[in-house]
Amino acid sequence: MFKQLNGEKLIVGYDLGDTCSQISYYIGDGVETLSLVAGAENYNIPTVLCKRSGVNQWFYGKEAIRYSEENQGVLIENLLSMAVDGEEVQIEGTGFDPVALLTLFFKRSLGMLSQIAPLYRLTALMITCEKLDYRVAEVLSSVVAAIKLKTDKVMFQSHAESFYYYMIQQPEELWLAKSLLFEYGTGVFPPPLWQERRTDHRCYYAPAPDRRYGYPVHCLLRHPLYHAGHQL
Repeated sequence: MFKQLNGEKLIVGYDLGDTCSQISYYIGDGVETLSLVAGAENYNIPTVLCKRSGVNQWFYGKEAIRYSEENQGVLIENLLSMAVDGEEVQIEGTGFDPVALLTLFFKRSLGMLSQIAPLYRLTALMITCEKLDYRVAEVLSSVVAAIKLKTDKVMFQSHAESFYYYMIQQPEELWLAKSLLFEYGTGVFPPPLWQERRTDHRCYYAPAPDRRYGYPVHCLLRHPLYHAGHQL
């Protein structure tokens, strides 16, 4: 059942992962994460497709896993990484464009929002993923173009960039000391963020990227109010 928007903006955040994805939305009464089961905290959407054997019928998420476990179809995993690699995916002897497969998953899963509000009311969309480089952005741009959204306000962020933007807009006491984000299950987290108080302008610093973090320090330069200082 649709929520009453009453002129309020529908803003969506889509966290796209190779294993699972999540969709959050803002309408005017706070941010909520879409649950697969109404009233439950079942937020993870498996990032998979399943092609039913012998027919052109596709399923996504948990339904895809169910059909695969019942030996009724072919399970396609790692949709994001395959799209980034760009190599044709062979399914039952037929080649498929991996970006088209990711687009199908994205469109089907985003369609879950129709139980909250009509998608033509979508005002802005933020897509986040673990890492964001030129190739990932190229793939995401192709996906967004293919699903023909009614808005042109579509943005991409890495998890690290999302963390920094979140932190620098929190109350000062939360980032007076170095701030860290720990990601459950991966053991990977962005480098600490801290501010330089000895300068006339407020500057934020992060260590130079290395194999452990892989964080693009330049990303903070795109923020209109804040700016990354020297690499330390």
